[in-house]
Amino acid sequence: QTYGDIQANHNDRYPDEPMLSYEQIKSRITTWTGVEAILVEMCSKSCTAFNGPFTDLEKCPYCTASL
Repeated sequence: QTYGDIQANHNDRYPDEPMLSYEQIKSRITTWTGVEAILVEMCSKSCTAFNGPFTDLEKCPYCTASL
């Protein structure tokens, strides 16, 4: 949402130099680096990601916060 708002403001102010969309930026980064985003659930306190051995957990193994 925030990137889209910034892009819209930029494009209104500088119509001859449009800013790339968020999807265009993600696509270029993937093309240039080979790195793709991986979306996984995270502990609300950022202790751990619920992937790999933690995929089936419903609470953080470090702080016990729920998903």
